[in-house]
Amino acid sequence: MSFMHALQSLDEQLFVLINQKLSAGYLDGIMSLASHHYFWIPVYALLVWWMWKHYQHRIWLPLLGILLVFGFSDSFSSRVLKPGIARERPFLNEKLNARLPDGPAGSKYGFVSSHAANTFGIYTFAALALGFKRRKWIVFLGIAALVSYSRVYLGVHYPGDVLFGALLGILSAFLVYRVMRRLEARLFT
Repeated sequence: MSFMHALQSLDEQLFVLINQKLSAGYLDGIMSLASHHYFWIPVYALLVWWMWKHYQHRIWLPLLGILLVFGFSDSFSSRVLKPGIARERPFLNEKLNARLPDGPAGSKYGFVSSHAANTFGIYTFAALALGFKRRKWIVFLGIAALVSYSRVYLGVHYPGDVLFGALLGILSAFLVYRVMRRLEARLFT
């Protein structure tokens, strides 16, 4: 068995565990909400308020950073990785018999999860920009993990899709944060 075949097999087993064995009808609605970006608008509003408190008249800098993180992670995942790798979503694999509480969603390809890349990217960048301590980091990364988990639960991604999406988002956040700090040092010191 090749390494890639072994990884695919593990991903399929984890998918079945999350999507079918750990599923329950009463969780379907919760996972649908967690996966919907409008549900998190109050959290984004709170982030903007914290940024205003922290940066005040320079709020444009972290807001620009968030837009860059989102733009890069979303575009790279959707326009480069998904069509380039062309890994079909799990609900297209008939042997998995995926549960689809929301029905099929997204394009044909799922590697990497844009939801995971975007949420981990935005929340990681915000936590860095705001200098969050451990508790707030855990809360924000917990939200991103819930969004990512919901994508597997809802049958539209493999666990590997969300894991690598999360890594893409975190890497994007660290790179943009580093650039933002350099720009901030040049402009405001």
